[in-house]
Amino acid sequence: MVITPFMKIIERRNERYIWVFTTGKIYKVSEKYYEVINSLKESKGLLSINIDKNIKSDLINARILIESIEAEVQKLLQELDNSFLKSRELSLTILATENCNFRCVYCYEKFENNLISEDVINSILKFISKEIKRRKLQKIDIVWFGGEPLLAINRIKLFSQRLTELIKNKNIIYTGHMSTNGYLLKEKTANILINKFNIKNFQITVDGPKEIHDKYRPLKNGKGTYDIIIKNLKTLRDSNLKFHIFIRINYDRSSIYKIMDWLPDFLENFRNDERFSLYPHEIFGQSNVCMSPKIPFDMIKLALSYNLGNKLSSLYYKFNFCYAARPDSLVIMPDGSLRKCTVALYDKENFVGHINKNGDLVLNENFNKWVNLYKQVPEKCKICTIFPICMGINCPLVRLTSDSTLPCPPSLFNINFSFENILNEKGGERHGTH
Repeated sequence: MVITPFMKIIERRNERYIWVFTTGKIYKVSEKYYEVINSLKESKGLLSINIDKNIKSDLINARILIESIEAEVQKLLQELDNSFLKSRELSLTILATENCNFRCVYCYEKFENNLISEDVINSILKFISKEIKRRKLQKIDIVWFGGEPLLAINRIKLFSQRLTELIKNKNIIYTGHMSTNGYLLKEKTANILINKFNIKNFQITVDGPKEIHDKYRPLKNGKGTYDIIIKNLKTLRDSNLKFHIFIRINYDRSSIYKIMDWLPDFLENFRNDERFSLYPHEIFGQSNVCMSPKIPFDMIKLALSYNLGNKLSSLYYKFNFCYAARPDSLVIMPDGSLRKCTVALYDKENFVGHINKNGDLVLNENFNKWVNLYKQVPEKCKICTIFPICMGINCPLVRLTSDSTLPCPPSLFNINFSFENILNEKGGERHGTH
């Protein structure tokens, strides 16, 4: 037997903790247990030392002491298999339109002026109805994407109304999300989406101070968008509406320093309002720009000091990898064609089929490439501390399109910082004592 590689020993205020990522549990350990664990690590197993049988039993039950690394990897893969087979959830990302009122400089979309038809809406609802019966669904997540989804708000209302009727009295939790640039999200519109159609979670992008944001995210006519987005965010802040807004900040090497200077004043607008969270991300497609993986956590650390709603524990849940690798998650284009990833909408590998008029999915061989990728575990991942979290598929797109690059999540490089905050999060205690 060996000590699992899927854990982290952390010292905090003269106390020692072990964070076991296989189970998500955090244990405060005594000196006796700590010495045993260290001895086991040095001896690479039990062959050269004797330990108390109760301690051994505790360590096995905590999945700190394991049969072998390969056996533990296979056990995790089997657990993931079972979770997929038993899933009672469905997540659909729907592009109501590919058209957009913005022309962001880093955008990868084609802005085709198409609108989701009522026929496609009917097909999606038929598919959901069949899935409710086939898999006995307990949870449905609908994510509205674009383009700019609010340009197609009437179609969103139509779909949402019919979905609400479909799941009425069926004991199904329905949650609506929207990725919007925020320009058209006035309080009246937000009120309708939130209170009538249960679309309560929004991602809105603000790419730093006005001069940078307006350069990166202008309107089609080239005019700036910063002032109106900030006004809309403040209006929502001052409302009594129940929502959660993830404020996304896209950064690159040329903008990051100005963003960090601007960020404190910006966060002050939302101090103590847990309806707002920060979601920083390096701009996609800039793989040549090598920046520290600690940057997004530096921003989140600042957001936490203003008591925003960021919960770092959510980054460390077991099997917390990209939606695109999950068989119960699909992206539906306005014409009814299917994708797995919203970042590579036009890549051939991302075309996985279409939905027909009867609400049946017609899938091609690409679908299996995405959803079976987790079974091909890179050797480096098998000894990575947080393998049980990302399973080597934090970004399946990178895995599918690169022979050598591993898409390691920033959470890998920020465990110590995250640990301190997770212990302090309300209701976040997941630890015992050994």
